[in-house]
Amino acid sequence: MKVFHIICVWLGISASLWAQTVSFADYKERADNCFAKADYDCARSNYERALRIRGNDKHCLSQLRKIEDIEDRKKKEKSRTKQQQAEQEQLLKEKEVEKKRIAEQNRLEQEKINKEKALKEQQAQALEALKLSFLKTNYPQSTDDDKDGVPSFCDFCPAQKGEVQYWGCLTPIIPNSPWHQYANGKIPPEAVELGKTPEGKKRYLARAGITHLGYIDEEQKQAIIGPNNVFINVYDVLEGKHFKWVQPSADWYISGKAVPRSEISTQNFIARFLSKNKVAVGVANPSNTAALFFDDTQNFQDTKYEILIDEAVPVGFFYLKTDKSVNPSAITLSVNAITTSTKAFEIKTGTVEIFAEGIDKKKKRISTPKINLKVETLHRYYYVLEKRSDEEWVLKEETR
Repeated sequence: MKVFHIICVWLGISASLWAQTVSFADYKERADNCFAKADYDCARSNYERALRIRGNDKHCLSQLRKIEDIEDRKKKEKSRTKQQQAEQEQLLKEKEVEKKRIAEQNRLEQEKINKEKALKEQQAQALEALKLSFLKTNYPQSTDDDKDGVPSFCDFCPAQKGEVQYWGCLTPIIPNSPWHQYANGKIPPEAVELGKTPEGKKRYLARAGITHLGYIDEEQKQAIIGPNNVFINVYDVLEGKHFKWVQPSADWYISGKAVPRSEISTQNFIARFLSKNKVAVGVANPSNTAALFFDDTQNFQDTKYEILIDEAVPVGFFYLKTDKSVNPSAITLSVNAITTSTKAFEIKTGTVEIFAEGIDKKKKRISTPKINLKVETLHRYYYVLEKRSDEEWVLKEETR
């Protein structure tokens, strides 16, 4: 009986060991098949079951590490793919934003072009309308020989049919001119004032064509041009805060800051006469002590006047030094035929002709040869009055 019991126990243990060995092989086989099919969840589950039976099996452990490596690579690849998709989506968004920006920019540019076109059409229509009223002037000889709407007395191209805005020419007479055309009493905010009339109204500098000076009073629809009291409803006004009225001086003419009556001919310069009872516009010349003016009633001359200067004009700087043999106050400089006793002054840009004259301390006359100096903006030119011999004096440039 005991022997039988022992045999049964042995047979049970043997059967159990046989069943476990078969189960491990089965799990391992299943796991390998799943791994071959890349079904890593199935492979992992069966490898782990096999290891519960045989915990140190190298094959199962190795395969599990491979599965971990494969899944890590997949996670990283998935993360990279997700990042690339996000970057691609961001790039598409940026392209869409840029596309909208360009479309908006094109729209605004087209809108600007349309507005400019409409403005030009309005200006053209306004100019056509002005041509009809431009001829309404009281000037007795205001014929219009070329039939362009500009009276011949202020038509700068009288033999050519041109535009009102260009005073009878086809293109601007003076490009970038500070004179701008207005009509029917319009005065811009920065128009140059002549002063106030005895009635207290502001009077502004005006011009017809590019030579005929005049004025227009506030609240008036027409300008008065020239000594013949020509009334005209289209006129040019000088604009800019850099214009200023000053006492006449040769140095203003030498610097080129004195404003000429006309940019075409710069021999005469704009002047004003200002008193309690009279505000008049006229012309001054550096060779004359009196300026010529006109007002509502008469022409007159006067030595008490101011000239108009443009402080924005580019200039260079000229300096003259004299030695002890001469008295500086006895020496004058002639710059483009304008004489000054100043020894340091602003000088107009471009080529200028200069020479010195005077008397030395021995009462001998000094006269230097003329020199041509090419003046550049803001450059400084230093010269010395040098004695070469008893009879010879020169202007010599100093190098600094």
